[in-house]
Amino acid sequence: MRHLHIVLMCCALVLVALDGCKVGPDYKRPDIVTPDGWRERVRTDTSLGEEPYWRVYDDAVLHGYIKRSLDSNLDLLAVMARIEAARAQVTIANSGLFPTLGVNGDVSGFANSENRYPGVSGDAFLGPTGVFGLMATLSWELDVFGRIRRGTEAQRAQLRATEEAYRASRVSIVSAVSETYITLRQLDMLKEIIDSNLASRREYERLAKTLFEGGKTSELDWRQAEGELRRVEAELPVVKIAIAQTENALNVLLGRQPGLAVERGKSLSQQNVPTALPSGLPSQLIERRPDVVAAEQRLISANALVGRAIAEQFPRFAINATGGLQSLDGATVFDANSLMWNAAGNVAQPLFQGGKLAAQVDVADANTKEAVALYRQSILVAFKEVNDALVDVVQRRSEVDATVAGVKSNRDVLRLSELRYRYGATPYLQVLDAQRSLLDAQRKEVAARAAWYIAYIKLYKALGGGWR
Repeated sequence: MRHLHIVLMCCALVLVALDGCKVGPDYKRPDIVTPDGWRERVRTDTSLGEEPYWRVYDDAVLHGYIKRSLDSNLDLLAVMARIEAARAQVTIANSGLFPTLGVNGDVSGFANSENRYPGVSGDAFLGPTGVFGLMATLSWELDVFGRIRRGTEAQRAQLRATEEAYRASRVSIVSAVSETYITLRQLDMLKEIIDSNLASRREYERLAKTLFEGGKTSELDWRQAEGELRRVEAELPVVKIAIAQTENALNVLLGRQPGLAVERGKSLSQQNVPTALPSGLPSQLIERRPDVVAAEQRLISANALVGRAIAEQFPRFAINATGGLQSLDGATVFDANSLMWNAAGNVAQPLFQGGKLAAQVDVADANTKEAVALYRQSILVAFKEVNDALVDVVQRRSEVDATVAGVKSNRDVLRLSELRYRYGATPYLQVLDAQRSLLDAQRKEVAARAAWYIAYIKLYKALGGGWR
């Protein structure tokens, strides 16, 4: 044990001495040009992406769904498994820096043939003989040029990239659950509008029939009212189908069986977007968005693999040692005289491999160039998504205001048309046009409200929010 302790101490000292000796380029972040601000004028002293989802969304039911999805979503569980695998890969890569030590024991026996030594007698040569041994073997590659350390560096960066991919998945899950929930509330509101319009259509169908039977209007008015009733009735099953399918989609995001009941919280009209949209600085987004950080970690990994490929062209130094106990007699195997050992060092230098080693460096260089391009692209996409979402949120608010005013105007038109029709001053066709215009305006208001809130969700996602 004392000898083993000395060997391990020497190994540690050699590792420390070699730590600074690594061939290949050390990582340096590429020069990135970032804009000073965003397309829309917003606060940059802080970022919405730094806020937890329960402060961003004002709906307790939605909070519960997001929390459940972060705990139970199967896509997230799959990414977590990949993180565990990546951690194991780091251990595997790093293990090459340390000596490998193994122990084995063996017992063997043999007996010489009497014809092997003709003319020689004696039990020592002809009798059965046994060999007893207990051996320890040590093998250690000295990572002189950093081949193993560069490989470990690459795996550590891959682990970080996997962890950031997990955070990016959490951001996406928060966004997906929120969008699906808002879509569900949009469909609920649309169903309420259709139900209300159906009640109105049934009333007018009865009125038109009564007026026709009383000889005050033509059959055409009655049939038009009846046709309009059937047209709106046909829309209801389509909305119900969409509601059921959206509930199923939400259940899958929550890791639940489709078909389970889905609780509702605030209605779509109660889901408000705050006036202030703090978005931080573009330069801060690079450090916060998980997908951008993951892209940079993949670049770091690719850069480290260049060093490993270069190190493959240099000699490999290794130490191999064997020590233990060996005896022909089992009774004396643990005596001091049974101690044996041997040690050897070797150097292996590749000379000719048909251009393989140089090509491996070329491959690593090309992969690094690709990773640089993908990293830059991820930054541009991040800036684009934030700018798009900011414009969307700001302009959608104006759209909502316009559609709300449009509903009010169309409701007034319908009210006046109804009065004129009841007093016989206008045909039902004018009422019919007003009814259809109002229903269309109501649909546009619902769609605008949903689009406004979903734009807010997309902004939160684009800023990297939702994973903390």
